[in-house]
Amino acid sequence: NVTGGRNGGRALRFNPSSTQSYFEKLPASSGQRWWRFYIKFTTLPDADTTLLRWLLGSGSSPFLKYVSSSTSIVHALGTTTTGATATVITTGVWYRIDIGADVSTGTHTCQMYVDGVDKGTVSTTEAADTGSQWNMGAGTNGETTTTDVLFDDIATGTDLADFPLGDGQINGLL
Repeated sequence: NVTGGRNGGRALRFNPSSTQSYFEKLPASSGQRWWRFYIKFTTLPDADTTLLRWLLGSGSSPFLKYVSSSTSIVHALGTTTTGATATVITTGVWYRIDIGADVSTGTHTCQMYVDGVDKGTVSTTEAADTGSQWNMGAGTNGETTTTDVLFDDIATGTDLADFPLGDGQINGLL
């Protein structure tokens, strides 16, 4: 971690140079999951870079990806981005990201908000599934990249009734 967090504290920093840099979490398996976090790029990635990925038992994984050709982020299910609206990224700016995914039925969905603005819902028709492991950082799908990105105030859960979580900060852990 590094100083320079959103509220003056510490943030989680990933700054790979032509490699991947991320962490893995292995919570209990679930058919629904949401994330709320803040992200800031001090240097934009030099290539397309997956920033968040939820690994499923099978099927199309929900993810958040930086797209270098448009300097934007987009959410997707596997290769499906239909319905998603990209957000152009500027260095030095904190963005609040809320992502919710439901793969518990035959219609998988992934929805994203950026700073409270709905960026659309992506959906695919696949068999009901569950996932446990999720990865956050730079290059979570095996891509190599050079970037400097900070994550702060990360929260996650499995009840989509709580999604989107909205603005807030993590003051401490119990």
